[in-house]
Amino acid sequence: MAALVLLALLALRSTTAGEPSERLAGTAAPKPSVIRFGVPAVGIGGRPIVGGSFLSTTHIQGLLEQEFKSDGIRVEWNFFKGAGPAVNEALAGGLLDFTSLGDLPAFIGRSAGLKTRLILTTGSRGNVYLAVPVGSPARTLEDLKGKRLVVHKGTATQLIMSRILAQRGFSESDFRIINLDSVASLPALLSGDIDGLWSGLTLLEHEDAGRVRVIFDSRTDTGRDGKAEIASQGTILVTENFATRHPDLVQRVVNVLVKTADWNSDEANRETLFTLWERSGVAAATYRRSYRGVPLALRQSPLMDGFFLASLAAGAQAALDLKHIRAPVAIDGWIDRSFLDRALAELKLEKRWTAYDAQGAPAP
Repeated sequence: MAALVLLALLALRSTTAGEPSERLAGTAAPKPSVIRFGVPAVGIGGRPIVGGSFLSTTHIQGLLEQEFKSDGIRVEWNFFKGAGPAVNEALAGGLLDFTSLGDLPAFIGRSAGLKTRLILTTGSRGNVYLAVPVGSPARTLEDLKGKRLVVHKGTATQLIMSRILAQRGFSESDFRIINLDSVASLPALLSGDIDGLWSGLTLLEHEDAGRVRVIFDSRTDTGRDGKAEIASQGTILVTENFATRHPDLVQRVVNVLVKTADWNSDEANRETLFTLWERSGVAAATYRRSYRGVPLALRQSPLMDGFFLASLAAGAQAALDLKHIRAPVAIDGWIDRSFLDRALAELKLEKRWTAYDAQGAPAP
């Protein structure tokens, strides 16, 4: 359904106007008055702040605003309660220049013909949780077969859920899958109207408060017993149109993001970072639990290394096999490393992060 909506929007746009780059062929692109960023989430209570990544830190600290202040360029942040599907619709409507996006909605957009470049990763080890009501007798995923499970369809959470189910010999048809966004799904779980919820970090906070019980953690419950690790890949995309017209501005954006990733990766900043992200409404204690035993640099690295590429390719193939997308997505033609490579060189951060190979081991 999400892909069909995108195709309709792209068709409408193509019949109403050409791309700005086409209309201005042969002329220098004027400097934009605004750079428009999309974020496929909202904070607790719908607040326009999220945590968890170097993009979050960049937004909270106003670092891009500082970078472009002297140019008179405003930075506009758009937070989407409708998550990835809503971001794709905004991209199709020409309403964004950059966005962060989980892997499945990024695949859906690319498969449907959205013209973007993948220029950074915001994390190659994204995980999800499955929670049940406190009084539920369920202790394992298998206990929920035939039960009502909620996931926000068209998001990275749906893809990682589908891959986990397939790894264990299930499909979505083995459960009663219900589509709800993050705002509506938690009340449904707390009221007992559903039997389980696939979601992210906030489930840990509710478990700590005794409201739910987490029975599956993709970070610890995949990659064992000879099974492959399953993780979602966070991406940062720039539209082809903006990258073509303003490569200098894209480079400056990437430089700011990579510099922030360096700060986020510094263990000396761990508590400061979690306190900063707390502005999203998620408690610092929840971030501490999520990062327990995990080096900041492992999850805050912007590198598009072998593990990221292999996981992204596996996710794209799984999305096709599971019929989440209608056409294959070629990873090689989508990724543009030039901005990241230049940022690493200019900031002298070429050796800042460990690169990992396709199996997740440190690359030689």
